[in-house]
Parts: sequence; structure tokens; C-alpha cells
Amino acid sequence: MTGSSLATMSRQLSLSLNLLSFLVIYSTLAACAQTNRTIDDQFGDQVTALVPVYSPATAWKQGANCTDCLVNPLVSQAFKGTWHQGLHTAGDVESTVVTVSFRGTAVYAYCVLANTISYSNTPTNLNFRLNNTIVGTFVHTPDASTTFIYNVPVYVNTSIPNGLHTFEIEATGNTSLVMFDYLTYTYVTPNFLMRWR
Repeated sequence: MTGSSLATMSRQLSLSLNLLSFLVIYSTLAACAQTNRTIDDQFGDQVTALVPVYSPATAWKQGANCTDCLVNPLVSQAFKGTWHQGLHTAGDVESTVVTVSFRGTAVYAYCVLANTISYSNTPTNLNFRLNNTIVGTFVHTPDASTTFIYNVPVYVNTSIPNGLHTFEIEATGNTSLVMFDYLTYTYVTPNFLMRWR
């Protein structure tokens, strides 16, 4: 090999290494950042400000301010001091439903559960729909105690495809008391982790 051939190869190798260094150093590495966001029953999404939709409106009451409700959990134990309660009975024409929209990959729905309350039937029977498909159920049969159970994860799904979703909690059965407190979802956004300038 001649001296000029070695010099040419050396320049090509140097150019290749410089190009590779340039691509590594100046490229942007994108990754996914996941954050949990909360949607309160009353105040809505902490980021988007979207609020849950309660239907029919006449079946739901803001529990913390309810003066004629027979079931009265402690305001101090509810998330942000609020919950919405709805009562479904067998003769109801419309379903008692709370609907929440979010964009993400996981959803966690939390309710307050009642046990034995004088003059009130307090079982909780729920169906869950994600994008109009039933994805789960939950049943709470009251025990003999008079205690409330707070922050109960009535539905958890950590394997939802990333995207915009509609989630519904529907009270079902002959009688069902639902006290919706809040929902948490996992939001995924592109995050630029490294940029060399």
C-alpha cells in the first residue's frame, strides 16, 4: 500500500468517525415519559379541566353537599373532600352512569363503599366500559359494620393501548349505590431526554 493510499484511507476513516460522532452527539433521543393524572369527581382533570359527565343528572348528587342523603361518608376522607353518589334501582328507565374521557395507557377508578346504613340499601354493583366495550365488573355486598371504606380501587387496567378513551362506570343490579370519588390515568407524552448542542 502506498503512502497516498494510507492517507486516503485515514481521511475516510476520520470522516466516517466524525460523521458517526456527529450523529450520536447531535441526534435527539426520544423516549416516553409517563405521568399519572387525576380526575376528581367534582373538579375534573387536574391538567385538561375536563369533568366527569353524570347521567341521568337527576340520579346523581354531590355527596359532600347532600342534605337529604341517607348515606353520608366523612368529607375529610374523600379525595379533595368530594364524591358523587348515584342510586340505581331495578325500575329505573335510564342507566346510572358516570363517563370520563382521558388519553393514556392505564386507568384506576376509585369509589367510597358503604356497609350497613340504617334505612338504606347499600350494595354496590358496577359494570365498567372502555370505548363502549364491557371490560369488568365490581360487586360490594355490605357487611354488618357501619363503617365506610375509602379509596377503593374498583377497577384497574394497566394495559390499555395509548390513545383517547371513554371510560364508563355503570350502576347495575336491582339496587346499587355508587359513590364515585376519583379516577387516575397514566398519560404518555414524548420527552426529549438528551440533546447535545
